[in-house]
Amino acid sequence: MEFILTLVLTLLILLISVTVHEFAHNLVAYWWGDPTPREMNKLTLNPMAHVSPQGWAVYLAIFILMGGLLGDIGVILVILLFIFMYTQGGRGMSFMALGQAYISPHRMRNPRWGSFWSTAAGPISNFLLAIAGALLLRLFFNPLSAFYLMADPSRLAAPIGIVAMFLMMLIYYNLLLGFFNLIPLFPLDGWRMMLSILPGQFLMRKQVPVWIQQNMAPLSRFLQEPAFQWQRWAQASQMVFLILILISFLPGIPSPLDFLISEPTIRALNLLLGF
Repeated sequence: MEFILTLVLTLLILLISVTVHEFAHNLVAYWWGDPTPREMNKLTLNPMAHVSPQGWAVYLAIFILMGGLLGDIGVILVILLFIFMYTQGGRGMSFMALGQAYISPHRMRNPRWGSFWSTAAGPISNFLLAIAGALLLRLFFNPLSAFYLMADPSRLAAPIGIVAMFLMMLIYYNLLLGFFNLIPLFPLDGWRMMLSILPGQFLMRKQVPVWIQQNMAPLSRFLQEPAFQWQRWAQASQMVFLILILISFLPGIPSPLDFLISEPTIRALNLLLGF
């Protein structure tokens, strides 16, 4: 029963969070002059306008496989699932998307900054949801008790505890989604934000120090055309992302994603709840 309760609450929270995340992308893009979200009927908080069925099927499979019901076999099956999905149809890591936004920067008043802020709006919306959840939790419940409920649902003694557990999970998952999407790896929001702020032309070749030209060719090319090179490295960036994901599922092996996502999430959680 604890597993089912956690699964239901997780799916509900992800549905709310992803819907707000994608709606924020589309709304800010529209504010910057892009008519695409309106044309695609994305200026709505109706979840069906934003969710990606394939992504939800993948995450549901991961949640079930990692739920401990299959032991170590579940971890192996998750890794095989990721490799299989990555190799299908040449779509790379797009199978991980729980939602989708249709944005056309070239139709904005300022393509560079319009793209940046419409992309950043997604993670920002998750952080705002986390802050709202923290205010409600601190106002009506004991945050520490709610934290223990999230960690161990068997502690649940009264129906009202489900609300406290929901708010705690809302805070946790939105912080997680926010920091996750800020990672500058394709196809995450952080990668697109970097693409938006990098200049198209930075240094002329003759301005790049000779020792960098001779010994650090990739850096030399990047300094000459940052945005262009960043775009060219999208595929390699995506492969790095896949490797990091796979490492995170291997038991006993330190994962860089813990440093990039888990640690900031816990620190922000402690800050919001006064732990």
